Amino acid sequence: MKIFTLLLFCAASTISFSQYSLSSAVGPCPGNLNIDPTYPNGGGMIAGWDSLIGPSLTTPTWSAAQTIPFAFNFDGAAVTSFKVSSTGVLTFDVGSSMAAPSVTAEVLPSANIPDKSVCVWGLETSGSNDMAHMRTWGAAPNRQHWIHYSSCANGTIAWSYLSIVLEETTNNIYVVDQRNTTGVGALTIGVQVNGTTATMVPGSPAVGAQAGTDPTSADDYTYTFKRSLAELESNEAVANLDVFPNPSAGTINVNLTLDNAQEVTYSLIDAKGNVVIKSVSDKMNSGNNTIKLDGDHLSNGVYMLNVVSAQGVSTKQVQILK
Repeated sequence: MKIFTLLLFCAASTISFSQYSLSSAVGPCPGNLNIDPTYPNGGGMIAGWDSLIGPSLTTPTWSAAQTIPFAFNFDGAAVTSFKVSSTGVLTFDVGSSMAAPSVTAEVLPSANIPDKSVCVWGLETSGSNDMAHMRTWGAAPNRQHWIHYSSCANGTIAWSYLSIVLEETTNNIYVVDQRNTTGVGALTIGVQVNGTTATMVPGSPAVGAQAGTDPTSADDYTYTFKRSLAELESNEAVANLDVFPNPSAGTINVNLTLDNAQEVTYSLIDAKGNVVIKSVSDKMNSGNNTIKLDGDHLSNGVYMLNVVSAQGVSTKQVQILK
C-alpha cells in the first residue's frame, strides 16, 4: 500500500443547494487560454479549429457525436462525448433521438431539448460564414475544450460569436459572449440537467448581446456555471472510494481501488466550485491505495476532493469539524 501526504491550506465556505450556480464577468476569456481573435472562417479565423457543423443550414441539424478530450463530469456523472445543434444547443445525451431544436429559444427547462444540455439556444447558421468549430486549449490537468459558434444570426443581430467551454478538473461550464454587431438578441443561455431542473441567465429567452464588435477578448462577457457541493457525490469512477473519519478533526484518510497502476490526480474544490489548491499527480499501484490528508490547518467547513484517473472522475465530500 502506498501512502501519500497532501497538506491542504484553504478557507471553508457554506454549502449551496442549487444544481449549478451562475455568475458572470466582463473581460478576457476564462483562464486566458484561448488567445485567438474572433473572426469568421475564411475571413481571418486562425487555423487549428476543427469544423463541427455548418454553414448554410436552413433546417435545424445535429452534428456528429464528438469525444471530449479529457475526463469531464456533468451533474456529478462522467460524460465522454457531445453533439451540437445548428441552433446553439450542446447535449451530452448523444444517444437522444430528439430532433434538433428550432431556432426559437424557450425558457428552461424545456421539453424540446434533451436532458444534459448546455444552451446558447436561438442561433441561426443559415449564412455562408455561419459555423460551429471546436478546439482544445491548455495542458493537462487544466485544459479547456471550446465549442465556438461563428458569425451566427441572433434575433435581429446579423452576426454573433459565442462559445461553450468545458473545463478539465473543475468541471466548470462557461458560455462566452465574444463579439456582436448591433441589434436585439433572442437567446436562452443556461444549463438543463433534466426536465425539471435547469439554471439559466435572467432574461432568457431574450438574452441580448454583451460583447461589442472588438475581435479581441477585451470586451468578452463570460457566464460561469459551477456545480455546488449539494450535488457532490458523483457516480464513482474509482472503485471503493472512501473517506474516513468524516467529519474529521484533522487527519483524513482516503482509500481508493484502481484497476491497474496509473497516474492519479487530486484537487481540492471549495463550496463555490473554485480550485483552492493546485492539482497533485501521483503514480499509484493497482489495487488498494491510501492518501493521507493533513487537515490540521483547515477551518471548519465542507470541501470537495476531486479524483481523476484513467477510470474517470470521482468526487467525495470532506468535512472538517473541530
